[in-house]
Amino acid sequence: VIDNILSYEGANFRDVRVGVISSFSEEKETATIELSAKHSVLVEYNPKTEDLEVGKKIDVVVSKSKGRITGDATSKAAQLERVKQELIRQVDSPSYAYVGLIKDVIFNSANAFNGFVVDVSGVKCFMPGSESDVVPLNDYNELIGQTRYVMPIAASKESILVSHKEYLNTLKGTVLNNLIETKSTELVEGVVSSVKNAVTDCGAIFI
Repeated sequence: VIDNILSYEGANFRDVRVGVISSFSEEKETATIELSAKHSVLVEYNPKTEDLEVGKKIDVVVSKSKGRITGDATSKAAQLERVKQELIRQVDSPSYAYVGLIKDVIFNSANAFNGFVVDVSGVKCFMPGSESDVVPLNDYNELIGQTRYVMPIAASKESILVSHKEYLNTLKGTVLNNLIETKSTELVEGVVSSVKNAVTDCGAIFI
């Protein structure tokens, strides 16, 4: 039933596991889920949205704190926790980009622009303004409601930090190869990232 039973003997953790329903009460809206031969957890559930059956396997968000194991067997909670844990794992070894919906603008205590709230499959993440693009934003409000490919770059108890800039950086190799293979008569589109004094330096263009 569980891939990693020994984790229940360790310290604090939170993850999604598969358990087996041993009993439930629609009247009390509770169910007992067996996680292993030694461990079970009592969870609350909504009979209107969750169809339980004794012996049926079910996803459980299992938490352990101060030696006590608790769980949440709602499908939504398990789905969100799976995405969250996957994002956290990607921080150490990024290999995948996620579609993020930019929901809101965040300001710091001095009322200065700080970044964005980004929804990744239901998980609320934070994208610093500096990670929203490789060029400075003219108007951060124009991104609200738009989707961007993002990659997780850090995680804390409060939030998961994501970056669209990191995703764009992974494309540099492909872009450079395409430019090398481009014929001199072809036109390509670029974005001016900075302008410098022509006497001392030339302007930089990001493609």
